[in-house]
Amino acid sequence: MLFNRSTGKPRTIPAISRECSPHTDDMLSLDSLIAWLEQRPADGAYDYSSASKCLLHQYFTAKGLKELLILPCQYTCSPHLIHSLPEGWEEIAFGSPFLTKKEGRWTFGQALQRAKALKYRRAA
Repeated sequence: MLFNRSTGKPRTIPAISRECSPHTDDMLSLDSLIAWLEQRPADGAYDYSSASKCLLHQYFTAKGLKELLILPCQYTCSPHLIHSLPEGWEEIAFGSPFLTKKEGRWTFGQALQRAKALKYRRAA
């Protein structure tokens, strides 16, 4: 168990430590992801299978995370701190496992549609 040195009481570990990000307040909110996606070009492509060009790597980097590694359903910015992605974010980034010829690539516009659909499903 970790202890707070100033109080001597047990310390809880937040979902994201301050060492990972200066922007922890809403970084993991769906609204924050949607707002970021709305600023991206709808036809702009990202590479889901690339460690540095995937949607979530770009998002977390824009939010200030450094030394970032995105894993399926998880991310880490420290070898000892692995965090779960919020529910549904893997689906937003990955989309359909079977991209059609028409789609052919992952785009920010498609991810935005999936993110908004998830938000509306949660609200229903």
